[in-house]
Amino acid sequence: MCFRRDTKTSSINHVFYCALLSAVLLFIGQPTVAQLPITEPHPLSDEAAQLLKHIKTKVAEYDTQFKSGEVEFSITLHQKIPQSTDIFEDLLGWFQNILMRTPKAEKVPSYEEKGVWHIIYRFDGEREFYDVKARKKMELDGSPLRDWQETHYQYLINGRRLHIRERTGSGWKQVSLQPESSQRFEDEFNIRWWGWPPEGLTFGQFIRGYDPVDVKNVEINNTRYHYLRLYRKAQQGSDTAWTREIWMHPQKDYHATRVIQYGRLATEIDPQGTLREAFFLTRKTYQLTQYEPGIWFPKTVTQEHFDGGLMEEILPDTPESEYPVMMSETLIPQSFQKERLTWPWMKVTMQVQRAAFDIPIAKEDWHFSD
Repeated sequence: MCFRRDTKTSSINHVFYCALLSAVLLFIGQPTVAQLPITEPHPLSDEAAQLLKHIKTKVAEYDTQFKSGEVEFSITLHQKIPQSTDIFEDLLGWFQNILMRTPKAEKVPSYEEKGVWHIIYRFDGEREFYDVKARKKMELDGSPLRDWQETHYQYLINGRRLHIRERTGSGWKQVSLQPESSQRFEDEFNIRWWGWPPEGLTFGQFIRGYDPVDVKNVEINNTRYHYLRLYRKAQQGSDTAWTREIWMHPQKDYHATRVIQYGRLATEIDPQGTLREAFFLTRKTYQLTQYEPGIWFPKTVTQEHFDGGLMEEILPDTPESEYPVMMSETLIPQSFQKERLTWPWMKVTMQVQRAAFDIPIAKEDWHFSD
């Protein structure tokens, strides 16, 4: 049994992806297709414009190298466990800090493993095969349960047609032809989602809608990188702006080694039209490995989501009249970076166990078999 799937509009109603973006969606009003972003012009110098054109060309060349391959990898989701308030512990900390002038040690938060996805992915042109074993915490009416839910699905894609089967106690069974069946398939099962450019996009698609603010060469620890800062502003019921900062390694197939996305939201919160600003920040870091001559790909990708907050909470000693309302480049105050970026509230890690690219895929690997 099978049904047609549009690879550009597949479902995102899955557990870990919703969790990944829940904080971001709280603060971002993403522009719709009909409403383009309202960006402020940041004309690049001739040198910066030439460098950006060079990067686009090199990333396109890198993308053409992936003709076929097989990758085994895992995705792990961790979420910070809320710390319970202990009045006696707080009193002890106050006593040490005030009376004994001994600074209270910062609590290191605990993280709970919410889910693990183990995936084998093969691709050759428009043909793709996925073997996905998932182990994730179960929930009831939004409340977590102690039990784990384990599933095992396989997916075959040939062009736009998707076949699904599920492992049960009695063996494999084909998934019936139902529109909601597509919700079992997630874009993150494709290793290219974690590569560069991310999310299975081309570089042009990735930066589309953003205004290049800064493109230059930088040196970090005696290594040269291409640095890009991209800005986007939109009006959709509230003033929203966000920025991407990207560090790319030209000696490693122009792959990104670090991406930071942060934004600010100014919105009315009462009938008097009082404006408040809030922040969010997501950081993604890549550890790269050369799997084949001339083919670099991440060995590990770590994606961290940090708590946002209102300006009066982040800058409590700053008069409201001095708040940096909607700066043109959406720069986050240093106080926010120092105080809020220590412990992420959620972490997602992608780790590759083995990978081989530009290899022949056996004919039997494109068919379901027991």
